[in-house]
Amino acid sequence: MMIIFNTILTYFHFCKKKLLGSLKILNLSFCKKLHSVGDFDQLLALERLILRHCIGLVDVWESIGQCVELVLIDLSYCKKLEKLPENIGMLKKVKTVLLDGCNLGESRIKNMDMDSLELSAVNNIGTNRAFVGAIPHDLKLFAMSLPRSLVTLSLPNNKLSHESFPTDFSNLYMLKGLYLDENPINYMPSCVRTLPRLEILSMQYCNKLKSAEYPPCTVRELFINPSDVHYVEKVVFDSEMSPLQLSMYRIDYTSWVHYAPWSYEIEGVVKIQPMVTVKEKWRLLGGVESLDVWDK
Repeated sequence: MMIIFNTILTYFHFCKKKLLGSLKILNLSFCKKLHSVGDFDQLLALERLILRHCIGLVDVWESIGQCVELVLIDLSYCKKLEKLPENIGMLKKVKTVLLDGCNLGESRIKNMDMDSLELSAVNNIGTNRAFVGAIPHDLKLFAMSLPRSLVTLSLPNNKLSHESFPTDFSNLYMLKGLYLDENPINYMPSCVRTLPRLEILSMQYCNKLKSAEYPPCTVRELFINPSDVHYVEKVVFDSEMSPLQLSMYRIDYTSWVHYAPWSYEIEGVVKIQPMVTVKEKWRLLGGVESLDVWDK
């Protein structure tokens, strides 16, 4: 009987190991009492690890380094996360890490060494910095470890001010999409200008944003859609830029002009100024004190 029991137990253990060994997607989202995640040595075929809104999650174990097939790590809204494993950088197939709403500006996230990692946290992108200033030192170390292979870096709703960014992002020379939505930045961080291949720049609903000056000439889409548009005063492009899509106030540039008759200026590819400024320049050049056309 003991031999039969041991045989059954061995078979059960074999089946369990085989089942876990073939698992490709592990979704533990909204597990509020989940404190740590580990034992990844049983999940060697895992491709997608999804832990969204695990508000009690503090730690991800180092054994994640054995998940060599991993391509996606979603830690969005894990607001208590203290550290990420250093050996994530050994996972050469990881392309996407989602860190939406992780409060990086107040974070306790500790050093991580990531290679071949695409950092992405756009709300509508599905399963698709050396920081300086008034932020924790451990976050600076985290930022310095951002891999050169990054294609998309998205950090919306992380309480990052403009002091949180470095002066140079040139090590991220593969970066094509940068998403800084819902952060309290006053102006476009200067490090953005050091991104030689940037195509998409999004600063939507940054309600302290006042200006975005000289984004890289490679930018094809610029999104500046604060919920209260009057904060944006000036947008300046390089005159050598190719045509781009400028989206303001959710719809498009025309809608933004329609809803924002106050002071603003767009300069570079096209120059738009408040009528008060244009009127004054016209009078100075033409010596005209009053024209009925201004009142029409």
